[in-house]
Amino acid sequence: MKMQLRMILLTVIGLLWMSSAQAEILYKAKFGDQTWWILGTIHVGEGEDMYLSERSIEAFLNSDKVWMELTPEEMERAAEVMLGSGVRSSNFFPQNLEEETWAALQQQLLAVGIPPMQITALEPWLLELMLIMQIAALEGFNPELGSESQLLAVAMGMQGELLGLETAQDQIDALMDAAVGTDEEQIVRLLEQLDKGVEQLHQMKTYWVNGDLDSLMSILVNDLDEAQMEAVLDQRNISWMETLSPYFGQSSGTYFIAVGAGHLGGDTGLIPAFSAAGAEMTNYSSK
Repeated sequence: MKMQLRMILLTVIGLLWMSSAQAEILYKAKFGDQTWWILGTIHVGEGEDMYLSERSIEAFLNSDKVWMELTPEEMERAAEVMLGSGVRSSNFFPQNLEEETWAALQQQLLAVGIPPMQITALEPWLLELMLIMQIAALEGFNPELGSESQLLAVAMGMQGELLGLETAQDQIDALMDAAVGTDEEQIVRLLEQLDKGVEQLHQMKTYWVNGDLDSLMSILVNDLDEAQMEAVLDQRNISWMETLSPYFGQSSGTYFIAVGAGHLGGDTGLIPAFSAAGAEMTNYSSK
């Protein structure tokens, strides 16, 4: 029954997407007879050129084990965990900001349709997430076109087990660890980044559609300081590899990994880590 369901899903997906450009950052790693598919995801999408390829969907459905950053259950918990860690009971904005900084922040919030009084109790990292999500929505980006949403839409036809590489709390802890500096310093940095944020949003989409991991990584490297890189990317990459590496070469099965594309490149990224472990790598990314 499951096999029939997977075949039906693949047929429907093919009919829906065959007229669209298919794009992604996708690698295959081989340890002898064992195959790993590594998909670099993008969490929101805009336009028909964001659809994943049939190769990715088929590999997702037919792998023995699939790892994503969060399981669907943890994704559902994320908002609750985020609010639990990101809302203050005291020490509110704007008392921690210079008058000029608070005025600039209010102007930015009103420009994207967020009433300033709604954010006075938020931690800066949660405010940043809210702003980014709102700006992305105004630019036409939709979570339903994100890679994870596309995969989960067909997850009922999976052959294997769907696992998470971390919990929602782990993700929030990483964001909190990256939030270095005073409120004033963090908000000033946020406002500076937002000036170029819209352009970078579209750049990252273009790089992902073109399968250009190096250019996508260059945006992250230029925007994150050393402490932020350590918290948001490096430590998580290392932890994930500790989870995955015991499976290397232990069977002739097929495995699938779907994580944010920024976790694939760089010094600690999954692609160099798999290569260092002796995998034979093939790049199936868009050209």
